[in-house]
Amino acid sequence: MTGIEPVDNRFMRCFQKGYDFYCLKINPCTFPYGHVFGNIDCNLVNPVYYFSGDPVKRVGWIDTIAGDKRIMVNTGEFTLEKDKPVDIWVAYVVGRGKDNFTSITKMRGGSGFAKLYYDELPIVTFAEPPISLAPEYFMLYQNYPNPFNPITRIRYDIPKVGSRSTMPVSLKVYDILGNEIAELVNEEQSPGSYEVIFDAASIGGLSSGVYIYKIKTIGYMRYRKMMLIK
Repeated sequence: MTGIEPVDNRFMRCFQKGYDFYCLKINPCTFPYGHVFGNIDCNLVNPVYYFSGDPVKRVGWIDTIAGDKRIMVNTGEFTLEKDKPVDIWVAYVVGRGKDNFTSITKMRGGSGFAKLYYDELPIVTFAEPPISLAPEYFMLYQNYPNPFNPITRIRYDIPKVGSRSTMPVSLKVYDILGNEIAELVNEEQSPGSYEVIFDAASIGGLSSGVYIYKIKTIGYMRYRKMMLIK
């Protein structure tokens, strides 16, 4: 056989769940293509992320067989909802040094820059414009992920009410005692579906625990609980 053989989607799903090509669960303690080095309990190594150790310091789960391992690189499992838009950001980072170890150091510098660029994207701090046709009902959805640390997404729907072209919308976060923590939205918005990011790291002093987010507009008020875990 010549050329590149395509991989069945079901196999990729296996990789995302931490399984091998045959959908058998991987055990880093016995995985034949790598080894867990240093004072690390191999039973505690997350099998979802292949070779997550540090090859420069030779600590953790490290690949011990030379070869192309791109088929094993994965993002972990995530969920997509039918007919609902989602943003997926991907960064490819490469580095080339004098040898394989210095190349890793070069690559890490690039990955730090990629993370810095992502952290400064407007999507992290601002509500997005409507992403679908006007919904029929008011709706405040459960944040995702939940529990979270430190970032979570909050979605809500604003329907068209009478002849109004916009609605005053307020979305705030409170602690369990009712103290206001953050104001995420306070503006006139057109009918549509919205999503806003809550970044707990941007607010100093927040501890692990339950927080409440509440939306308020004309004729509608709703709150939900979310849990921050540090």
